[in-house]
Amino acid sequence: MPRLMNNRIAASPPTDHHEYWGCAVPCNIEILNLIARQRWSGTNIPKPAIVEQWKRGYPAVWDEHINLLEPTPKHKIDRQAVLVKTFDELLRHALWNDNDHDDIVARLGTPSDPFERELLARALVGKAIALSRGGQREEAIAICEDVVARFGNASEPGLVERAAMAIFDKASTLKEAGRVEEAAAAYRALIGRFGAPEHAEARHIVKRSERLLAALK
Repeated sequence: MPRLMNNRIAASPPTDHHEYWGCAVPCNIEILNLIARQRWSGTNIPKPAIVEQWKRGYPAVWDEHINLLEPTPKHKIDRQAVLVKTFDELLRHALWNDNDHDDIVARLGTPSDPFERELLARALVGKAIALSRGGQREEAIAICEDVVARFGNASEPGLVERAAMAIFDKASTLKEAGRVEEAAAAYRALIGRFGAPEHAEARHIVKRSERLLAALK
């Protein structure tokens, strides 16, 4: 369904306010948001650049259309705010589903918004994994350490999980590099830091770390 809507909107961009798809775009964006909120595997969310293109192009069409209805100034402002919020939410989902880690890191900088902080941590961990798989182990380890430095003391469940995953990936990278003692130390640090009951979101990472640590002995 998301793929069908994505292709249909892309094939018939809302350039004419008399066209059905021009009027239906906000509804379709909200449906995409609803689907994206479920975090289903394989969901086809448009790329961030596509969402930004829609966000740039559609408001002018909407503005022309709503003026024909002679709304009150307040109603127009309120509806415009909802429209912008709808596009902004879809852009967030698009970034969450995107694999361009460098783009996400460059976009976000040092965010304070909880969603953007988790998105940044997720992108950094993903970048570290990609670097490690590509043989750039020192760069990967440095990024993992950066994630822990930024988010290691956070209390939000998503950030706790990302910080634990960063230490886990650091340990795995060290093990792959033959630095077994350092890997064992990293696993022990992860277990000691996130093994408490209050860190339930990191429990699966702790369990894997315990098994891998035992295998190193």
